[in-house]
Amino acid sequence: MAVKEKGQAAFHAEGRRNRQGIANWLADQLTRSDCPLTVEQMGHYRLINGWFQDGQQALDRIERIYREDRPEIADELYISLIVLCLDKILSDTRPKTVTGVVKKPVKSTKKKQPAPVKTLKLASGQAISFGSVVPKN
Repeated sequence: MAVKEKGQAAFHAEGRRNRQGIANWLADQLTRSDCPLTVEQMGHYRLINGWFQDGQQALDRIERIYREDRPEIADELYISLIVLCLDKILSDTRPKTVTGVVKKPVKSTKKKQPAPVKTLKLASGQAISFGSVVPKN
């Protein structure tokens, strides 16, 4: 049993080193002088997180549930969020302007066809027409 526990301990230690390495690498990249993200912008994004509490609540929940007993799970979840967020940003295929602002969809010049007129027959035998073009009686 002791061999299995040593193997698990080594596995967990390697996972910790890998996660810490990823975090350190990202921090190094984000603090490089040629990084497009400035210190001021980092502060701005931290402030945005304060305005939209859902993100902070999710992070607090991860911290509350996992940090004390399973810190490796908390770290895994944080890194997975980083990856998912990058995926969201990189997979956004909406057309953008040169400044990165999403272009508003262009309205179609095609004429829309009116919705078809439907007739509802009541039990009394009376017919009621409705739709975008109702015939006049």
